[in-house]
Amino acid sequence: MRTRILAGWLVVAGSVVGVGTAAPSARFDPSCTALLAARNKQAGRGQAYNIELTMHRESAKLVTYSSGFLSPNADGSFAGASNQLFSDRFAGGQPFSMNAADQLNLNLSPTGLLRIHYSPWNFDTSWDLSCRGSMLTAYLPGFGIVTLTFRDLFFPIG
Repeated sequence: MRTRILAGWLVVAGSVVGVGTAAPSARFDPSCTALLAARNKQAGRGQAYNIELTMHRESAKLVTYSSGFLSPNADGSFAGASNQLFSDRFAGGQPFSMNAADQLNLNLSPTGLLRIHYSPWNFDTSWDLSCRGSMLTAYLPGFGIVTLTFRDLFFPIG
C-alpha cells in the first residue's frame, strides 16, 4: 500500500483523504450524525456492514489496515470487530509487531466516537471522528489519521 502526504493531503492506496484542516467532530456536525443514523436504519435486522479501518501514524511512520464488520444496535450505535491485516512500516521503531493480525473490537457511538480494544495487547484507544463524505476520519497532529469506511451490507453467519 502506497501512502504519502502531498500538499496537505494524505493519499492512501490511491484514495485522497484531506488532512489540511480538521473537520468538526461528528457530534457537532448534523450531516455526520444523520449519516450514522441512516447507516443504522439502512441495515436490516441481522445485517452488518463490511468496514475498512486505516491508521496512518505520523510518529512511527506506520500505516495499518484492518478489515471487519460493524452491526447496528437499537440505541443507534454500532459494534463489531476487525482483524489488522497488514502494516506498512517505513521507518522508525515500534514497541511491538503490528504485522501479527491483531484483533480489534470496535464500538462506534451515534455521535461518531470510535472505541477500539486491541487484542492480544489489551489496550484501548478512542477517536472522536468527523465525516468526509461517507468516510469517518480523525486527524490528530503529531499522531496521524484514522479513517473508517463503511462498505456493503451482508448477513453474518452464526
